[in-house]
Amino acid sequence: MNDYLARMLVVTLCLVCTWGCGNNDAQFQEAMDKGKAAFVSGTSQEKRQEALDLFTRAIALKPDSALAYLSRGHAYIKNSDMQKAFNDYDKAAALDPTMAHAYYHRALARIALQSKDERAIIQDLQKALELDSSIAAAGTLLMLYEKKDSGSPF
Repeated sequence: MNDYLARMLVVTLCLVCTWGCGNNDAQFQEAMDKGKAAFVSGTSQEKRQEALDLFTRAIALKPDSALAYLSRGHAYIKNSDMQKAFNDYDKAAALDPTMAHAYYHRALARIALQSKDERAIIQDLQKALELDSSIAAAGTLLMLYEKKDSGSPF
């Protein structure tokens, strides 16, 4: 009887894990979708906070999602919390080193935070362009920072 109960317990745990894992993905996607909708319509403080809460939920459900961190970083920007935005962009870049927009937005957050580390700003912009040359604003900012870094007035 004990052997039978042990087998039943294993089967039950496998089913719960299978259902839970699939449900987790669905819950993650739902949180991301609702977060994006709240972000887009986020003109009120309530909607901005809703977007933050939903992206935070998505991160709790899938902590290795660079896109969730990038999205929450955008929501923090909309809430004027530049340091938290920077932290999320930094985490997104660490989770997915091929995510060009993580580097670009991290550079923007550094600028907004009035970082004195212009070398880091330049490196982020260079990496963003290396990964995605279509980010035109990154090219313009990079040109300005490289001129400033070289001391050239032109």
